[in-house]
Amino acid sequence: RAVRGAAPQLVGQHGDGLFTAALPAARALGAQLAQHALADPLLVSAREVRNLLAGINLLITSGPCEDDAAAGRSIPMASFVELAGEDASMKFPDLEAWVQTESGQHAALMLQIVAKVLEYRFLLKDRELERNDFEVAFHASRGLFLTIPLVQAPMALAEPALLCLSCLVQASPDAACDVSTLGALRALLGLPMPEANPAPSFVEDTLKGSAAARAHAAKVLSRCVESEVAMDIFQSSGEKAIKELVKLATRLHRDGKGNLESFHDIIHVFFAISQHRPGPLCCFMPEDMLYPLVELTSERERTEVTERAEAIVETLKRDRRCKKLLRPIIRRRDEGTSYDVEEELLKPGDGPGPLGGLG
Repeated sequence: RAVRGAAPQLVGQHGDGLFTAALPAARALGAQLAQHALADPLLVSAREVRNLLAGINLLITSGPCEDDAAAGRSIPMASFVELAGEDASMKFPDLEAWVQTESGQHAALMLQIVAKVLEYRFLLKDRELERNDFEVAFHASRGLFLTIPLVQAPMALAEPALLCLSCLVQASPDAACDVSTLGALRALLGLPMPEANPAPSFVEDTLKGSAAARAHAAKVLSRCVESEVAMDIFQSSGEKAIKELVKLATRLHRDGKGNLESFHDIIHVFFAISQHRPGPLCCFMPEDMLYPLVELTSERERTEVTERAEAIVETLKRDRRCKKLLRPIIRRRDEGTSYDVEEELLKPGDGPGPLGGLG
């Protein structure tokens, strides 16, 4: 009860509170309370989610944004006024050094709390009547306009930002559409964001270094891939986008059992592309990725995943280049000499297999 009563003191309605206090002892107390909230998301109310997001925004605005302005550096921005009103803009300040500061660490901690609360309310306790209150609180504080730019930030901020987005797209089809429209897919696929004035991106480092971030990214991609925005990206930036997807699939494969569901999420992404924009997939799908696709088609137990893999392979066989690559792989499968992709996925670490050579 004491922690629950003190939680509102972490951040107030306007972003001020223990984390922005002048006294170091007050900020230290805020960090201790935050750890309790992180361990038990039930302690955090919808109002406090809104306040936490306001606090993160305040720390970024009064820190790196002001630093960039004082140094005469322009801050990359993306405006979405036509979609969400006058204040609908994203800022992409340089957070590389700031994330190591006390303020940066506090911002990362607050974002972790928000992410864990959304995960608890949306995914673990998805039948609770209060769930809608948390979604409203997130959007009321312009949560998407804060978290989507943070996907490109260093890992300490990007990982909880991705968890927030993953929870949202699983909870609401409308949120998946918004996440796509506001540029999250471009960031995840390594494309310039904002398009007019690209900001530095650490997405490659985050997806390389964090299995959790890879899982969140796969979920976001799987829920957003069938949007018009996603299909336009694969049509216009097919080679880059497919290469990034294959890279993510390779890393998920190496994660083993822990991210098996996430590998299946990427199979769904490839399936959606094969049905709606097969051209880029046929042109740029590497041979190494064909092995697990073919092996999934040979599973004895028929599942949605195996059916999608079959559909992908059938689409690829209509392309001359892919058909030539697939022929010996399919022959090996039919002869029973190919490897079991599910068995490989269940192995820990960088086990052997055709995907082992991909970066």
